[in-house]
Amino acid sequence: MRGLSRYAGITFLALSILFVGSQANAADVRYSELNENRQRETLALTLDDAIALAVRDNRGIQTAYLQRIAQKFDLYVSEGIFLPKLTLTTGFLDNKVNGLTSRTKDVTTNATLGLATGAKLSLATTNGLGSSSNPSTTSVTLTQPLLKNGGLDANTASVRVARLDEQINRLTLKATLSQTVTQVMTSYRELLRAQEQRTIAEAALQRSKDLYQVNKALISTGRMAVV
Repeated sequence: MRGLSRYAGITFLALSILFVGSQANAADVRYSELNENRQRETLALTLDDAIALAVRDNRGIQTAYLQRIAQKFDLYVSEGIFLPKLTLTTGFLDNKVNGLTSRTKDVTTNATLGLATGAKLSLATTNGLGSSSNPSTTSVTLTQPLLKNGGLDANTASVRVARLDEQINRLTLKATLSQTVTQVMTSYRELLRAQEQRTIAEAALQRSKDLYQVNKALISTGRMAVV
């Protein structure tokens, strides 16, 4: 009985090993078939498609364009020193003296314009609104520095620097795009060359195989020496 049980145990172990081995072989076959199917799947891309894929969703290019938004705003701020600025203020005063109430309202508008020569032109208007008659006044003020901060060169220097920076930023963005496109074109040409080299190598291998078969046939017929 012990011999039979030992024989049954060995038989079961052998069958288990064979089953596991067959499952592993089947898995290997499925894995090889899957790899072959993946290798058969090819995607034909033109150079334009490759460039479009490289540029689209490119983090470096997206970052460069986001930086361009901030750079354009910096230029707008630098050129804004010569844009007119408008300030509007209102006032309200309620005064009671000996039971008498006096209300005063006024609206003040102040417009300021900076000139390239360093001059500053201001126009201030005050409109009085209230129970008592308040006068409306308008004043125009022009200030021109003669020494410090005076002249075109001193007042337009920051604007010229900002415009030069804007040109540099544009060229930098173009250089980033050009570098990406150049890399894609170089890689695409290298891929085409590798494919052509593979085709040439496969053709050379086939010619070698054909020559081998011819030589083998010649040797079998005695028309060519083995060595």
